Amino acid sequence: MRKILIVKPDYHHLPLGLAYVLASLREHGIPYEYVDTVFDRTAWVDRLNLDEYFAVGTGGLCGDVNSIRRIFTMAKAKAPGIATLLGGSITHDCPSQLLMDMMPVDYLVIGECESSMPYLLKEVATGSPDPDVLRGINGIAFSQGGQAVNTPPAKPISLSRNRLFPVWDDISNIQYYINLVRVPGLPEFSGLPVLTGRGCTGKCTFCSPTLGSFRTRPVGEVMEELHLHHESGYDFDGFLFLNEMFYPSLKDVREFVTAYRDSGINRPWQCSVRADMPLECLEMMKDAGCVIAGVGYESGNNDILKRMRKRTNTDQVRAFLRKAKEIGLYVYATFMFGSEGETETEIAQTMDLLLEEKTYGGGAFVTIYPGTAIYDNAYERGLFTDRKKHLETLDFFNSVVAGNILKPEYVNISDIPDTFELNRVALRHYSRYRGGIHRQFNVEEPDLAAGTGTCPTCGATVPLRFYVNTLFTEHRSCPECRHPVFMDFYHHGQCREHAEALQQMLDGKQRVAVIGQGPNSLGLLSTNVFVKDPDQVAMVVAEHALHADNRFLIHPVRPMAELTPDNADCVVIADADSLHDTARALIEKGFGGRVMTALPPQWPGMVQSIKDALPNPWDVVRFSFPPPENTHQCAHLYRSIAAHLVRVHGEGTRCCLAPAGTFAMNMAEVFEASGLTVTAYLDNYLAGGTQGGKPLYRPGELDDLSFADVLLVATPNCHAQEVIAQGLYQRFGEEARRKVVLLADIYLEIFIDDYGRCIAALENA
Repeated sequence: MRKILIVKPDYHHLPLGLAYVLASLREHGIPYEYVDTVFDRTAWVDRLNLDEYFAVGTGGLCGDVNSIRRIFTMAKAKAPGIATLLGGSITHDCPSQLLMDMMPVDYLVIGECESSMPYLLKEVATGSPDPDVLRGINGIAFSQGGQAVNTPPAKPISLSRNRLFPVWDDISNIQYYINLVRVPGLPEFSGLPVLTGRGCTGKCTFCSPTLGSFRTRPVGEVMEELHLHHESGYDFDGFLFLNEMFYPSLKDVREFVTAYRDSGINRPWQCSVRADMPLECLEMMKDAGCVIAGVGYESGNNDILKRMRKRTNTDQVRAFLRKAKEIGLYVYATFMFGSEGETETEIAQTMDLLLEEKTYGGGAFVTIYPGTAIYDNAYERGLFTDRKKHLETLDFFNSVVAGNILKPEYVNISDIPDTFELNRVALRHYSRYRGGIHRQFNVEEPDLAAGTGTCPTCGATVPLRFYVNTLFTEHRSCPECRHPVFMDFYHHGQCREHAEALQQMLDGKQRVAVIGQGPNSLGLLSTNVFVKDPDQVAMVVAEHALHADNRFLIHPVRPMAELTPDNADCVVIADADSLHDTARALIEKGFGGRVMTALPPQWPGMVQSIKDALPNPWDVVRFSFPPPENTHQCAHLYRSIAAHLVRVHGEGTRCCLAPAGTFAMNMAEVFEASGLTVTAYLDNYLAGGTQGGKPLYRPGELDDLSFADVLLVATPNCHAQEVIAQGLYQRFGEEARRKVVLLADIYLEIFIDDYGRCIAALENA
């Protein structure tokens, strides 16, 4: 029997669903190979020339549709006769005919892979599948004459009678995903995903239907999987129970936590629960190692919750949050903006409840996913008419700070009919919430020289992590209680005077201009520490808008040439390509005395002294790098780094970049245009060969670094830079110590010089 090639789309998380697919294939004796397009975007298709494969299969969510379509298109172009098979929730949520019209897919597995996929593949492997046989396989769809033929749904399989154990040994680069993926609310927590069951007892209108039921996986089987992960040798902190809900009853929770305590594994874990779960469960979970429970709180208004068919109310939510707080269990509450029937009143109530209960969480605008009740309602109301276009342009996560809902494709189902106004209202209340949470969980007694502070929740000592070029950063979690700790230094020590002066300049102003679209701008505009209301901001000054509709958040983006004292009362230099050039331009425009930097004047010097005093500085002091989509700021950074290398090492210097990610690939183009020679890439995860026309090496396959004068560790994660450098030192010894340069070290030197000249210009204006 020939093989099926299982191709993972280019999403960046561990493919738990595909691990179950591989287990089913192995159980039924169907030969397969697995490839991950994150690491092998195109070369995999050349395997199809070998005539070893009868099918190409993949699967995923609705948001993966474009990646899935690319996989099938490539496969059919290389091997037109090969069968293509699609599974995952996308086939459950989307009409079969729509998927077959959008991409060259021959077969769909609709529902659980174990119930129908093996029988389908055995028939497809014959080379001439009989349509009558296919019609006898429940839970599939197949193309016949261009039309989708759907068979009756397959019955849910019994988890108690079937041993369903995911296969991980064929999944490549697991450690890469463990290092990459973090739990919402726990940025330092790395884990491996596990299912305790399938389904959810909820029937929410915004969620893909699960028939309102939950099937529990045998606890002994779950424990067996946990033991295997625990003893696997992978470097991870704990377990991520990824079901929509952990367990539905007190009996189930008690059985699990008893078995887990008796197992001796003792790793921490997280799970998702419903707010109407028995409150007695929370303490049992915490005692058994649960460090964070995610709850879909969704709204602070009972009418909205009822319309969602959430089957919870605000009294239950408050009782749940208070019980968790009483026992010290960290709860991360998720919420939504723009639900059916929602106005500003309900949005304000959603934020009010979490502020009153002092609860941290994350929110996003409602997304209309196929397969949900709100999708059907919106289509019937005529809010969108083209199902294909909707699926192609679906934004998987419409964050309040992403600006996605200003795109014309966003479907607004709220009672605030104007999408811009919906964004404006949500941002006003979200920034109010963020400011309150920052104050509630702000680090106490920070000692920057020691790199420590005090947790505001439990009083434990917290190792700090802060950024050189921004004081508005994501939180980290306390190592003891796991609750969030924000590193807002504005109201501590030497920074307080600058914070007070900045607040005084902004108070009462209605035409504030903010320079840049980086993390400081985002922090100023989405956390009401200084800007109390978004309406205070007249514009964001930048040459290229990052968000839709030529805006950053809700604010119009204007080039520096259009900024004048007539359209702005004052200016905050938050994020600029060159701080000194920006300060000089503002002074020339007549803003002298009405300009301040977001960062305190003494901040870079403080960071330099802290860095010099720490043994592993880039584990504590970090940079926030421009995101790849901000091509303008990235290009400026790349040019600055290139100029530094040319100045220190000379033109023609041979550079090797590590790792071989998008950041390094884009940097290489600028380097070569700046007089440097890029000779190769190093990467621990990517296979050898070439990358961007340059040789690609794994460090373990090399004996020396003679192909480069400088090896630049160029990844946006400063801690990762330090880890990579240490690995190279161990591998190549003194040769690496002579040649390895960290991007962060160069960036710090450039930043301190630029910032010092900026402050001098403002003080002399």
